[in-house]
Amino acid sequence: MKITRRQLRRIIRESLEDNDDLIFALQDTWDQVKLDVGISNPTAEEKSDESMAMIQTYYPELTQRIAGKSNVEIDELLQLAFGKNN
Repeated sequence: MKITRRQLRRIIRESLEDNDDLIFALQDTWDQVKLDVGISNPTAEEKSDESMAMIQTYYPELTQRIAGKSNVEIDELLQLAFGKNN
């Protein structure tokens, strides 16, 4: 079976729709650590890295759900949390 990249993105996006709490947790974790990090103009990648590193401290109950995701799903989740519009 072959699927297009667009179809794969749709499948991933649909699987992430139930992850609003993870997106909130990642964004909130960034809000908690941004002053300690001291990056004046953080990129989405820096926000993602710091949030992933610290989420267990603020949301330990959600870390297993993140750990159970594939790299592609995690990348999509981080894009939703810290993409261009965030």
